[in-house]
Amino acid sequence: MKVELTKSGLLRVKELLSLARQGYKLMDQKRSILISELVKYIEPAKEFQARILEEFERAYRVLTLASILLGMETIEEIALGAPEEIDIESAERSVLGVSLPILALKEKDLDSEKFSPFYSVYRTNMALDRAVFEFRKLLKTTIALAELETTIYRLAREIKVTQKRANALEQVIIPELERSKKEIESHLEERERDEFFKLKRIRKAR
Repeated sequence: MKVELTKSGLLRVKELLSLARQGYKLMDQKRSILISELVKYIEPAKEFQARILEEFERAYRVLTLASILLGMETIEEIALGAPEEIDIESAERSVLGVSLPILALKEKDLDSEKFSPFYSVYRTNMALDRAVFEFRKLLKTTIALAELETTIYRLAREIKVTQKRANALEQVIIPELERSKKEIESHLEERERDEFFKLKRIRKAR
């Protein structure tokens, strides 16, 4: 870092050093808050990962039973009447400038525990109703897990960026400014000594 070896240069370096130290403190605080925020989502994410596997297995067991009772061709015909797209509402909330997702099913019927089939009860039975109900539960769990995992990813990414900035301040910028400060102070002290001895010689010469 190139600096002026003057009193104004020293003041400028001191200001920059103060700002760098404040910046590091803020980065350190932000990192701590983000880490504590991230920790809150780790266990719920693990629980949802285990839950989604259980629900996936249960849904396919029930679907297998329905296909045995009704026949796979009948299941496939009924499946053609299912909605091709599922609308998901998305919003965001902010934690220290980090946008975190909020996801929810738009369809009220799908987002409730009440069963409302999209097909006629003709040629169907309770096994198919149960399969549809289980897959709807699986869909809700999948969306909840997606929200959690995206939240964890974004927080982890921001923690990494914050860590890099804090490290740059602590290990590069602040030490460099401290060296510059010492260099200017040393130069000014030496110049003051030179001026002092010059004055003494002038007085003696008189």
